[in-house]
Amino acid sequence: MTLRNIFKKKYAPLIIRIDDRLIHGQVIVGWGDKLSLYRIILANDEAADDESLSDLYKSLMPPEIDGYVFSLSDAVKFLKHNPSDGRTMLVVGNPKDALTLMKSGLKTDRIIIGGLHHRNGAQKILSYLFLDDERRDELMKLMKMKIPLICQDLPGNPPFKISEQLLEG
Repeated sequence: MTLRNIFKKKYAPLIIRIDDRLIHGQVIVGWGDKLSLYRIILANDEAADDESLSDLYKSLMPPEIDGYVFSLSDAVKFLKHNPSDGRTMLVVGNPKDALTLMKSGLKTDRIIIGGLHHRNGAQKILSYLFLDDERRDELMKLMKMKIPLICQDLPGNPPFKISEQLLEG
């Protein structure tokens, strides 16, 4: 099912995006506009603990999108009481946080990797995807939970599905 078709269903799952840059133009304009998001949630313990940083991220949201910044645990609580209709994107900064959220009971039919950029020891897979052993291990754990991992920086660009062979390599 394409991302465009996901909204033709009465219920669509939560959209989870991993992006080490957190909230930025690709998330708000690229994904927000294209998918008619009405809610973007940043689940990041550091940002949630820093009021100035939290306010900065929330201020980036246009008026038609509700922006939230929660700790990982508070994001889970919020979404359990305010479920997604498919027009909510949950953004985390790394695969470890995505794994924590999935183990906490959140449901999705895929995780979109929008950016895991260069760091020491990481191998370039795509222009916006660099994997080291730690990231590979966390992504493999997500994959073992039967969650498809899709690399896609923008909704108009072709998706790239991550395979076990890629993570083992």
